[in-house]
Amino acid sequence: MAGEFLYGGGTAGSSEGLDPRHIFLTLWRHKWLVFGVTTVITILSYLYIESLTPRYTAETTLLIDTRSTNVGIDPVVSDLRPDASVIRSEVDVLRSRWLAHRVVQELNLANDPEFNPSLRAPEPRLLVRLAAIAWLPQRLRDWLGGDQSDVEVTATPAPPPPLSTVINILLSKLTVLNDGRSYTLTVYYDSEDPEKAAHIVNTFADLYLAGQRESKYQAADRAAAWLEETIGELRERVRRTENAALEYRNQHSLLDLGGGTLLDNRLADLTDEVAKVKNVRIRAETRLNEVRQLIAAARRGAFTPGTTAPELERLLASARTVRAELAELGTTYGEMHPRMIEARAQVEELEQQVRQETDRILTGLKSEVRLAAAQEEQFAAELERLEAQNLLAKRDELEMHQLSSEAAASRSLLDTFLANLDRTALQLDLVQPDARILSRAEAPTWPSYPQRRILLALAVLASVMVSLAIVFVLEFMHKGFRAAQQIEGAFGVPVVGMVPWVKGRGVGNRHPSRYALEHPFSTFTESIRLIRSATQLSSIDGLPKVVLVTSAVPDEGKTALALTLGRLGAAAGQRVLLIDCDLRAPSVASDLGTTCRKGLTELLMGEATLNEVVRIDDISGLRFIPAGRGSFDAIELLSSGRMETVLAAARQVSDTIILDSPPVAVVSDPLALSRIADMTLMVVRWDRTPRSLVAEAIKKLHAAKAPLSGIVLSQVNLSRHASYGFGDFPHGYLKGYLSS
Repeated sequence: MAGEFLYGGGTAGSSEGLDPRHIFLTLWRHKWLVFGVTTVITILSYLYIESLTPRYTAETTLLIDTRSTNVGIDPVVSDLRPDASVIRSEVDVLRSRWLAHRVVQELNLANDPEFNPSLRAPEPRLLVRLAAIAWLPQRLRDWLGGDQSDVEVTATPAPPPPLSTVINILLSKLTVLNDGRSYTLTVYYDSEDPEKAAHIVNTFADLYLAGQRESKYQAADRAAAWLEETIGELRERVRRTENAALEYRNQHSLLDLGGGTLLDNRLADLTDEVAKVKNVRIRAETRLNEVRQLIAAARRGAFTPGTTAPELERLLASARTVRAELAELGTTYGEMHPRMIEARAQVEELEQQVRQETDRILTGLKSEVRLAAAQEEQFAAELERLEAQNLLAKRDELEMHQLSSEAAASRSLLDTFLANLDRTALQLDLVQPDARILSRAEAPTWPSYPQRRILLALAVLASVMVSLAIVFVLEFMHKGFRAAQQIEGAFGVPVVGMVPWVKGRGVGNRHPSRYALEHPFSTFTESIRLIRSATQLSSIDGLPKVVLVTSAVPDEGKTALALTLGRLGAAAGQRVLLIDCDLRAPSVASDLGTTCRKGLTELLMGEATLNEVVRIDDISGLRFIPAGRGSFDAIELLSSGRMETVLAAARQVSDTIILDSPPVAVVSDPLALSRIADMTLMVVRWDRTPRSLVAEAIKKLHAAKAPLSGIVLSQVNLSRHASYGFGDFPHGYLKGYLSS
């Protein structure tokens, strides 16, 4: 059926594809249905949209500020890092229940009917809401709303909802968005009151910034409190460590003189003294050695001046001079010469002086060396003693150094914490939020909901879609055949004719066969002639003698077709015999306006002869055999040899024999008759006979090997058929040839 709707008369799988013309014609046939459904749904939608309570959306824009105010003080709480995760976190903060709870308390929303369902008036019925539309006529508004004056409302005060319900309602109308490319956050809020919408969204923004300030202030305050507590502990620690270092220094006499302790100073002085005494000893030994070398040289006669004993050198020089004079006098004077004696006396005196001076110098130098050595030994012993004492003192100094370092570290840590406390106290006056308001919300002038134009356009579109869906469902659920190509495509059986529906059908002179005789140029009559021609041309072996006319179900028009075929054939001069083979529900005689006591039943049972049962139509000259009395053994009678004998005899005196049989889907009589017929015509009522029953009837005929030559569509409504545009009937070309 969907294929018929989309593809016209063919099947859904035809190769012709979609046919816009057939779609248009289908919709045109249902134009009033489409118009009515669309109009009703649109009007109802419009009334509903007008009855909706408008809502207003206020908008506030916030900026996550990436610039920080730096006055040289490291903040206790660092500024926000402007990345995607931080922006998303701030969106969650704005939508948090914590912030919503603060807004509820700030604005006392628990006592607002918009957020407290227990304070709301009862929701009016839809009709009452429609009655509030101002442009509706007063009578219609009164009818919709009814008389509300007599209605007594006795509402029991409901308990206030929990705070979580108020918060849920508040958050359900809040929207926070970020475009992902900037640091701006746009906050929207919907409310029935534009002023309230702006007030609430601004309160959200203000409390959000206040929350950031409070968070930073609380963090700084907690840091200051912790620093103060820690500083108190550090002060006590510094006092203990410094006192311990001082007591240890006093106990071990570790006085700091700027260059070290007293022992360090004494040790340094003593080391200097040892060096000095050693130098004195070395100089004395050097002088002693020089004097000894001088004496030895003088004894060898190799005096070298420049020693450290000038007096001795003078004496030695004088002695050498006197000896030289003595030697010179000895060459001149004798030993006993006075001058020789005087010279020798001078030499002895000078030698005596040299010996005395030498002894004196040697004695002094030896004493000086001994004294210097004794002092050096004394100082060395004292130095060794002091060094041993210093080794012990160094251990005390190391312990003292550790105590001093601990005290210094404690003092340094205390100074650091004191500086941090000062900075933290200063930050309490410099706390700023990490965001700022770019634009505050103002009361909107136009409602954001409902979007009347958009909703109305959607309603119109939806109503059109619903109406089209109804048309599609109606077409899809349709069970009958409307075109010849539908039958041919479904069963492969040709449609030999389409018989129009004739107004004023009935009994007697208003029967369709009578209409055909009275209106030979009518469309109805011409369609019967076409069927006659099709039956005569359907066989290549000669004109078919016996034509079986049947249908799938009753009331298809098969008897009317058989009668009209017979009457028109007889009126044309042919010898036509019509046999009413519907022994269960005969109608040929009654349709011709006659009554017969004997008929086919009596003929087949041997109770009458062929000449006795044959009747002649006075109007057309048609010969016909009525069914006779009813029989429930029809199948046995129609399939008997007597029936074949009757047809054999009739063939001798007739040009055409038409068998009017019962419906094939109801009884099996037509199957028996099909074996003795030359061709079979099956009548299908246009747009009515279910397809499944037609398929079942054709299946039975094929199973019985019946010579099914074609199908006739009967009672076709030509005006409706033309609207489908199937193209299987020349609706627009009949004028000038046939009457309507």
